[in-house]
Amino acid sequence: MKLYLVRHGEALYADIDHQRILSAEGEEQVHALAKQLCRQSANPVHIYHSGLIRARQTAEILADYLHPKTIEEILEIKPMDPVDIILPKITTWTEDTMLVGHLPYLPNLVYQLSAYTTAVFYDTASAVCLEKTTQEWKVNMEISYE
Repeated sequence: MKLYLVRHGEALYADIDHQRILSAEGEEQVHALAKQLCRQSANPVHIYHSGLIRARQTAEILADYLHPKTIEEILEIKPMDPVDIILPKITTWTEDTMLVGHLPYLPNLVYQLSAYTTAVFYDTASAVCLEKTTQEWKVNMEISYE
């Protein structure tokens, strides 16, 4: 099973839009990331997002390219949420899945799952793919929109 952890595209600053929708550049970044993911044969069956607009928009753009079976909000992956809440859910998943979220949540989740101590650079519209081997998670690849 593969778990793709994706940071949303660049969003407008809060003083411009308090809901922080994707900027035009952020939308372009996500389209470019989606193309990279397609080249890497990413095939998530499920895409979950935090529910915040910038993450939802990112998930919707990715879904246009990746054609998952489901795309929906999952409550436990907001920026400051503790990662231990979602860990029991992840252990039950058997199909390739994508989570679209935020900093600092995503790097914390990578560390909790894999003890990957090398800095995972989470620029906007970037992804890390973790792959579950028998009982442990390994970082398979890091993908950027560039």
